[in-house]
Order: sequence, then C-alpha cells, then structure tokens
Amino acid sequence: MKTASLLLLRLLLRIRASNCYGIFSGPQDPGLANYTGSAPSTILDVCMFVNRAADGYPPLLQNFDPAVAAVDLGLEYIRATKLLPDHILLNMVYVNLGPRCSKDRSNALQWALKLTDSGIKCRVFIGPGCTRAVEGVYDYASFLAVPVIALPGDGIGPKARLTDYEVLSRISVTHTNTAYVILKFLALFNYTNAFFAADGSDEFYNNMLAVTSGIIRAASPTFQYTMKFTSLQTDGLKGQLHDLVRQIAISARVVFLMMNVDWLRQFMHTAEAAGMVTSEYVYVAVILFPRFGRFQWSNRYVSWTVYSYSGKN
Repeated sequence: MKTASLLLLRLLLRIRASNCYGIFSGPQDPGLANYTGSAPSTILDVCMFVNRAADGYPPLLQNFDPAVAAVDLGLEYIRATKLLPDHILLNMVYVNLGPRCSKDRSNALQWALKLTDSGIKCRVFIGPGCTRAVEGVYDYASFLAVPVIALPGDGIGPKARLTDYEVLSRISVTHTNTAYVILKFLALFNYTNAFFAADGSDEFYNNMLAVTSGIIRAASPTFQYTMKFTSLQTDGLKGQLHDLVRQIAISARVVFLMMNVDWLRQFMHTAEAAGMVTSEYVYVAVILFPRFGRFQWSNRYVSWTVYSYSGKN
C-alpha cells in the first residue's frame, strides 16, 4: 500500500504548480531518496499546506517560497543528526492553497480529503499559514487524531480557547503575543483609554484586531468601555479616515494602528490636517515584519513609535 501511495504521489508531483493551486514538488527526505524497498521501512506522509505568492496579487505574508531552503536544510538535518531512525522515512507532500488568504475554510479541508482519497495518509499537517485554512485542516486533523503545526495560524483564538485546540501547535509570533505586548505598554504608561484601528480587508490585520480586542477587553472590566476598536475597509477609505480621526478626538489620545504603510501614511496626513499630530497624542504602529514596508511620512515629527519584532523575540 505504501509503495502504491508513493508511486501515485510521484505521478502527481509531475504537475508542477508554482503559482497554481494543488500539489507541487518540494524538498524531500534524503533517506527517502535512497530508499530501494529492499529493507523494511516505515514511510510517514507529512502533508505541508502552504500559500505561494503570484503576480497580480497583494503581498503575501505567509509566502512559502522564501522558506523552501529552510525546509530542505531541516530535512537534511534530520538525517545528519539521526533524529529519526534510518527505517523511518518522511514522504513530504506539498499542497499550494493559492496566492491569498481566503475566508473560505473549506478549500484546505477539500485538499486534505483529496489526499486521503488518493491513498496519502497524512500523519501530520504542517501549515497552512492563513487562519481560516488552519481551522478547516484542524477539524479534519482532530478527527484523524494527528497533529497540526500551524505556520503560524496567528488568528486562532477569538472563537474558542486555545486549550480547546488539542492537536494544534504554532510557531513564530502570533497575535496573542502582540496583544500582551500592548497590554504591558498600556500598563507601563498607565493608559486607560485607547483607540485601535485595523485594515479589515486584510486577514492578517483583521485577525490581529479580533485577537487583541478579546484579550484587552478581558484584562479589565473598565476596558469594555474605555477601549475602542474599529475596522476599516478599502472602499471609501478616505471618508473612513476622516470619520476615524473625529472619533479619536472625542474618545482617546492613544491610538494603535494595525495596517500597511500606505494606509498609515494616509491616516497620519489626515490626522495632521485635523490638528491632531501634537504632543497630546500618541500613535503606535504595529509593524511586525520588514516586508510590510518601511514607514516614513514626515521628518518634522518624532511622535511616531514603531514596535517591531526581531528574530530574537
């Protein structure tokens, strides 16, 4: 059965899909490459669900392509250090879920079912990166009682406690980390009123707002009333920004902005036009990764604070 499954996978891997949905070829276990079938071995199917950037689509935080070399090195390290016995082999199965995060959680689930139908028995799921896709894969993985290693599945948590995800583990920075850093910042300066605005059209920022709002509101009974959260959309952004600065002027002097650098510039210019770029206000941009862009909107002011995570945090 294992041999038949492996032969079928090799046929499927001939369909190379660099910018398309579906199975594509990627780094493999060196031990599997040397497998002749003469000695008894156990081949474990490792199913890696990823997203890959493509021309014509917005920048993709979870883009798998820059990580290919790391996966290759990881597989070589397993053999070089004998983390696994020689008779335990890993069959890496790569599935591209597309160049953007979809709100449809069924796409990832459908691919997991397709792999099962083709004879591939996923012993572990690695990925996906997008939250909705992780939720879809998790449902199936929990049924199979196999682990899911999300990359990072940062938006998991608003709808249920993390302890309810018994077979899920996550790597990298998550929105939970971001929320607790913000709580420490608020406590350090004794801020009790703040306004949070996020790009609601982007899954990453939208999930950041959802997770952060839940954790901060739960941190103090008064935060239910003193902390304001709003989501912005692409259509009519200019008018939304004008409404936003009016609301901020009424309710807060500390503002957290969870959005890309283009939106940040537009917001700051709108705030400046409203006379709100003064020492009376504190604006905090949450920029986690360099690929979000470098922010510089004016050299005349120094009241802009950028918090960023480094690889050491």
